[in-house]
Amino acid sequence: MEPSIGPRRTEIDFVNHIEQTIDKDPEAGWIFIVDQLNTHRSESLVQLVAERCQINTDLGVKGKKGILASMKTRWCFFK
Repeated sequence: MEPSIGPRRTEIDFVNHIEQTIDKDPEAGWIFIVDQLNTHRSESLVQLVAERCQINTDLGVKGKKGILASMKTRWCFFK
């Protein structure tokens, strides 16, 4: 597998890294170990995981309600 190393650590960079990794073997049971960076609790990461895991539930609205409401609620989604 090729590493995905870039000059930045933005939300989009991290989501792209996760997406590229999953695409290498979509049927694998991936486990990602991450630290407490806010990019690891992002709206777009929740959306990617929900899509790839076929979770068809209302995710809510970022900053307002549901899973997307806050970093805390998004973090709980991943547990």
